[in-house]
Amino acid sequence: MSKNITNRDDWFSECRWLLAEAPSAELWKRIITLWNRTRLPKDEKEVALSYLSSQLSHWPLQVVRLPPKTWIRPKKKLSPQKSLLLCNTIDVGALALPKDSLARLLRSENVQHIQRLQLAHTQNAVSFTPNNIQQMSPRRLRVLDLRDTNIDDEGLIAWLQTGALSELEELYLQVTKISDKSMETLFTEYSLAHLRVLDIRHTEITHRTAECISKAPFSRQLRALHMYANDVGEQGLMWLADAKNLQPTVRNIYRARYFAEKNPW
Repeated sequence: MSKNITNRDDWFSECRWLLAEAPSAELWKRIITLWNRTRLPKDEKEVALSYLSSQLSHWPLQVVRLPPKTWIRPKKKLSPQKSLLLCNTIDVGALALPKDSLARLLRSENVQHIQRLQLAHTQNAVSFTPNNIQQMSPRRLRVLDLRDTNIDDEGLIAWLQTGALSELEELYLQVTKISDKSMETLFTEYSLAHLRVLDIRHTEITHRTAECISKAPFSRQLRALHMYANDVGEQGLMWLADAKNLQPTVRNIYRARYFAEKNPW
């Protein structure tokens, strides 16, 4: 078992040696181990944390940096550690926290930099009222996973109003109560210029959402658009099949579905 590190020079030497490697899930595990072994004086540890956090901010989002549970709930008591500043992802479902503890975690300033927030399958564990959403700390989300939750139009619109979704790249809303109301707001009143993936399967949208998507200028950035199992109908498919704003690879999927609806032989 590796010894604890109590000398600043030793810590920086080992840290730089690790960071010379290409970002990976395995390297992230070793960085967690390094941080757990860090026993520097408080002011030196703050400097070390700032340095490591800065270096990790250059890692690609695809390398998921989840925190170990001890950084959130040491000895079974919720206490979000500053070490969370090293993470880019919070997976709420994996933490199995009580509702009140989860709310405190999402309000902690130590998660305000989180880029990937996974709330899928949490159901009643998270309250998506406008007031609660406004108090959530993450403000520069790039991936938001709300699959199979109680998010509704009011909650999604409130989230858009906070500005926390302005850099969003992936939005997962399947199996929710989302309807045309929030989708029309998203595509007509906001410009999510970085949005690449939108999944709104098994929601309450209709052809009106398809029309909004087909007309929104930033829809051309979409690389994946999943709208199956909704009441989009032939009219909605026609909007998407003819949408010049959509990438050909996306548009052709709905063009094929439109002609299949028209010619069901």
